[in-house]
Amino acid sequence: MLNVNLPERIETRLVELSARTGKSPDAITQTALDLYLEELEDCLDVVEIKKQGGETVSLNELGKALGLES
Repeated sequence: MLNVNLPERIETRLVELSARTGKSPDAITQTALDLYLEELEDCLDVVEIKKQGGETVSLNELGKALGLES
């Protein structure tokens, strides 16, 4: 288990979102942290690719390459 001390402004927003969504503050926090960690891992992967001299492509270019652009 991990305990985190949140600034009051974040805790207030979390409690308000919990009331609005019907989800527990823990569930909202877990989802938010999971999304953030995925984004951070993706960013670090891109940095690592660039360090190794690899090329990166934009999301639009990737969509075109995969035939997802309509």
